[in-house]
Amino acid sequence: MPTLEACVKNFKKKRGFMDKSYLMARIGGCFMADDIEGVTGYGYDTEIHGDIEYLYTVKSDFSITIEEK
Repeated sequence: MPTLEACVKNFKKKRGFMDKSYLMARIGGCFMADDIEGVTGYGYDTEIHGDIEYLYTVKSDFSITIEEK
């Protein structure tokens, strides 16, 4: 969560939510930069899959919700 929060906060300050696809790309970049072992535990999709543990949603007001699945 700290990586996600920092990334979203920085993006909001510099670009705003109108660039949703760029926000998703930046979030991916933030997690990849923090993961020195290799990115194998993250996925981005428009569907909710049955094998996820948590669902993180960044809303248009930049709030972040977490659902345990």
